[in-house]
Formats: sequence, C-alpha cells, structure tokens
Amino acid sequence: MIVTAIHLLGPAGGLSSQVSAVEISNVVETVSIFRITGDEQEQSFPAMPCQLAGAAPFPESSTNGDVLVFAVPDGTALDAIEFSTEPLQPGDPVWLAAHVIGGAPEGQFLHQGRFLGIDDDGYFKMEFLNAQLDLRATSGAPSSIRAGMSWL
Repeated sequence: MIVTAIHLLGPAGGLSSQVSAVEISNVVETVSIFRITGDEQEQSFPAMPCQLAGAAPFPESSTNGDVLVFAVPDGTALDAIEFSTEPLQPGDPVWLAAHVIGGAPEGQFLHQGRFLGIDDDGYFKMEFLNAQLDLRATSGAPSSIRAGMSWL
C-alpha cells in the first residue's frame, strides 16, 4: 500500500480545487514512486485507490484523518515500511520520513519525534525532537513510523 494525504490532490498539490475522496478514482490514473534519496523513479503503476471511511482532506474534520491509500499491484517490488499492529500511545517515539526545507543536515531523511495523541478533528499530533525543522512541503510523508520497526 502507498499511504499519502488526500489534501495533496488539491491546491496544496498544485490543482485548482480539492478532489474529494470519492472522486480520486476518476482523477488519478497512475501512481509513480520515487526514492527519498533522489529523483530516480522506482516504479509506476495504475492507480488503485482504497476508500478509507471517514477520511477527509485537511483541514476538514475527520474520523480517519487526511489519509489516502493506494493498493500496489501484486508482484510490484518496492522497498516498504512495515506498519505496527500496536496502537500508538502518547509519548511513543515516531518518525517523519521526508526531505525538509531546513533545520536538518542535507541528506537527513528521518526526523524523530514523539506521539502526542489525536486531536478533536481526528488528526495525528506529534512533537519533533528538533524544533528547528522547517516542515513545509512534507505533506503526505510517512509520519507515524514506529521506532524499532523493520524496513523491508
């Protein structure tokens, strides 16, 4: 599965208007995956969005957050992160896997934080250990990677 943010299919991603969760399959035809360490394309495949009940683009209130999931076709070889089956607890270590605009050394792609909880609108709250990170343009990046998880 590829996990990103619904709001990226709107003005935040360069579109003129926000695509609703139910319209995604009519708008997105192909998913392309790029390695975080560079611009080399790993793979492209037909978009197969999975409807996540209660998900809505930020800043709308949502029971399942601003989450967009695409299925990956069988036989597709991608480097993957194994999701934890245990629910996060406040204080648990979490990581953001992303390029940041500033506040971290060039080439650092993992940024540690701690889970604070879920806010009243259903959104994941975390606090970074490095308060200097410039997080603009990190929407859709994996941001709840549990410490100690295995990389496949």
